[in-house]
Amino acid sequence: MFQIYMGLLVFSPSIYVIKPLGAAGTPATIFGVLLLVLWLVGRTTSLRTPLGLTPMHWLVAAFVVAMLIGFSAGMLRPTNVIEYSSSLRALITLASGVGVILFAIDTMVTPEQITAFLNSIVGVGTVLAVMGLVQFTTGFDFVQVLHLPGLTQNSDYGGLYERSGFARVSGTAVHSIEFAFVVGAVLPIAGHLAVHSSRAQWWKWLPFLLMLVSLPLTVARSGAVAMVIGLIFVGATATGKQRWALVIAAVIAALAFRAVLPGLLGTIRSLIFGAAEDNSITGRLEDVRAVTAFVAESPWVGRGFGTFVPELYRTLDNQFLATAIETGLIGIAALLALFLGGIISAIIAAWNARDDRFQRNRGLALATGLFATFVLSFTFDSFGFPMAFGIQCLMFGSVGAFWRFQRSGSPGSAEYRTPLARVSRRWTAIVVAVVLAVLALGGLATRTARPSFEATGTIVFLAPPDGPNKFDDKIDIPGVSELMRVIMASPDVLVRLAEDSVADYAVAVGDGSLGPRTDVIGSGELMRIAARSASAEDALRDAGVVRRELGNQLDLIQNNRGIPSALKVRLDGSLANIEVYQRPVRIPAAAAGIVGVALICAVALIAAGRRLPGWRLHRALSREGVMDR
Repeated sequence: MFQIYMGLLVFSPSIYVIKPLGAAGTPATIFGVLLLVLWLVGRTTSLRTPLGLTPMHWLVAAFVVAMLIGFSAGMLRPTNVIEYSSSLRALITLASGVGVILFAIDTMVTPEQITAFLNSIVGVGTVLAVMGLVQFTTGFDFVQVLHLPGLTQNSDYGGLYERSGFARVSGTAVHSIEFAFVVGAVLPIAGHLAVHSSRAQWWKWLPFLLMLVSLPLTVARSGAVAMVIGLIFVGATATGKQRWALVIAAVIAALAFRAVLPGLLGTIRSLIFGAAEDNSITGRLEDVRAVTAFVAESPWVGRGFGTFVPELYRTLDNQFLATAIETGLIGIAALLALFLGGIISAIIAAWNARDDRFQRNRGLALATGLFATFVLSFTFDSFGFPMAFGIQCLMFGSVGAFWRFQRSGSPGSAEYRTPLARVSRRWTAIVVAVVLAVLALGGLATRTARPSFEATGTIVFLAPPDGPNKFDDKIDIPGVSELMRVIMASPDVLVRLAEDSVADYAVAVGDGSLGPRTDVIGSGELMRIAARSASAEDALRDAGVVRRELGNQLDLIQNNRGIPSALKVRLDGSLANIEVYQRPVRIPAAAAGIVGVALICAVALIAAGRRLPGWRLHRALSREGVMDR
């Protein structure tokens, strides 16, 4: 099953989707949802001895609860159609990822199955690395070729593009950073298999070396970071002879890169050590300021899971910042717990296998691969890229399966036959109380949710009728609209409009976004104004106030420069193309999310109530020798 899923991740580029589902309609995502259904059926109907729960089960449950809380909060906030559709797609993607994780944990119960899984995921990394090498040397675009029948192209991303004169490889990934993310996550596992291979199995070093060579070709900091993490792991777990061989190979590779691709290593070095002067770094620092303001608006539950749409707001190259905006402090805590809990679980499992060097290093390889995904998630929004998200879910699932095997042994061991205690009446009362509390809080939130109205209109700047103006000595007036957009977002204007009871407004140029704190900037002489309020009448009034203030600010800046009246740039009358529409709250969707939170909490509490007493009973029986007999 996992071989099919991995094949869909690599050989069906994520820009090709089932059209009605949009970005969530990739074949891999749909297959992940199928795995979730199979897992639910298996968990609820299986007659075999039930498998125990692992830390990853609890961490995934906590993460899903946090995301559902954020989803419900978003549905109770006035949203537009774009945000609502994006949130539903995010739920589908979440269900797919959870299905992959849980199915992996509960179906890989023997070391042979885990080994087969790791060999498969290394095969995926190797294929992607080979694609990158072919792409770099020939310019061949695999994305255009691997278009499965029945799928529709959903975006223009993918393919080759350049940085500093070098083609950045991406294979079938959407972006070169996603390519580096996937290869970097698999690299420690490939290194583990290579380190533990015999001389007769020298070919097991090829996947590791191919991935290692492909990472610099991404011409990205992420590729360099992933390569360093993989090399540190292999250097720490290799034998003395293998370390010397790696050092010699690294020196030869560096000389070969310098000879064949002069300037590539220097470009990567400047990306790392010259980051302070890089526009992408300064842009990410600006993102942090915007994120701080977004989080301050709803610090605990966020503005809505999946509602932070790049086309409306801004592109965030950091998964943790995106999660903080969408699901607040609760969501970011759950995400950090998922990553750090997974890494710690793999390390604990490796410690339990400390007498078996191969199994110990296997656990450390999983921990390192997961650590690489954790670090690289600070460099781009990894959950928004299907291939990267899928690989992360496979890594989480493999960590859970490895933890269970190392902690509990084989499926026939006593740990798997631990008797389950019945849930006591007192514990049942606790479960009911928690469920009712969740439903009550959700019901209170739905009762206080109110829709809003948005009024939009356009305004055009007119060139001075009597000749050139002082902006650029030309009859046309480029740059005025961009200047006024900045002025209208200044603190002084915000205070002036707040005094006129205008709290929520936006000004955009041309086809730019009307979202708050956006980096989607348009161009042209046309400006658009939007004002939001609790009623249609108030929204329309506020839009008129914003237009009036725009005219006042335009006059003020020209008067301060001493521009004569005949040479002033003016606004073309009042607002045109006025539209007023409602931004509704989605009570049914929010209620569904609240019920989901209550249901997961109930199942988790019931599982805890059954398992913990059973564990104590097992310990007591073991002390009496009953289990041995």
